[in-house]
Amino acid sequence: MTALSTAAWVAHDLGLATGIGGALFGRVGMQPAVRAIGDKSEREEVVSQAWNNFSKYQMAGLGLMGVTWLVGRTFLSGREMGRYPRAMVLAKDALVLGTLVTAIGSAVAGRQLATREKESGGLFDPLATPEDVTKEERLRKTSSSLGIANLLLGAGVLAVTTILAQQAGKSTRWSLLSRSLLP
Repeated sequence: MTALSTAAWVAHDLGLATGIGGALFGRVGMQPAVRAIGDKSEREEVVSQAWNNFSKYQMAGLGLMGVTWLVGRTFLSGREMGRYPRAMVLAKDALVLGTLVTAIGSAVAGRQLATREKESGGLFDPLATPEDVTKEERLRKTSSSLGIANLLLGAGVLAVTTILAQQAGKSTRWSLLSRSLLP
């Protein structure tokens, strides 16, 4: 395997790890931990600020994962390894796209929610209308649902990536092709 393709594979995996690992930490580590903060508006501010800070890294990581996959796909279709790996490549195409779309959607909904809460003073603003509260709850549920879908899709990308790596190691055709790519 060439140094460039190895570097791309490492970048792909690091981007995926950043996207999945950070989101998983936030959901199972940070969010439960901040429940110790007694004031709900302060707790929401801490969570909102943490997700705001992390989302830049998550988007960069997942973008890197997506770009390296797209570039790799321009060179190899999966047909080089056989029918099953080709199906896995197509599955990974869908999973990568889904991961990127849900990450962007969750981030957009989360930013809209943070902006609304800052402008309105949060859900506990005495001047908030029922429509404002409903809109904020919808944004919160949308961001959360897309975030969970993003984690599951990212885990799917990771699983299919592993399957493809194992298949590549078993494929004589792939072995011969990869040798021809060496300098």
